[in-house]
Amino acid sequence: MIEDYLLDHPGEYSPVDIGNKLRRSPGAIANALERLVDTGTVDRTSDKPRRYRHTEAEAPGAIDTDVDDADADIDRERS
Repeated sequence: MIEDYLLDHPGEYSPVDIGNKLRRSPGAIANALERLVDTGTVDRTSDKPRRYRHTEAEAPGAIDTDVDDADADIDRERS
């Protein structure tokens, strides 16, 4: 549930933010987030206040560095 939320909503969130959206206890969310940090699924981006993001979620405003995709986009534009 938490992992899905973070994947569907790229960005950084506190346990309270996620708890409010999922209607779950922020304490339970915090405990689950720490377990996800231990497995490498989630990154803790700030200790005070604690904030988290999914490791696979693209950060807002991130630059696409995949050259193959960029080349394909250019080829489509030229056609």
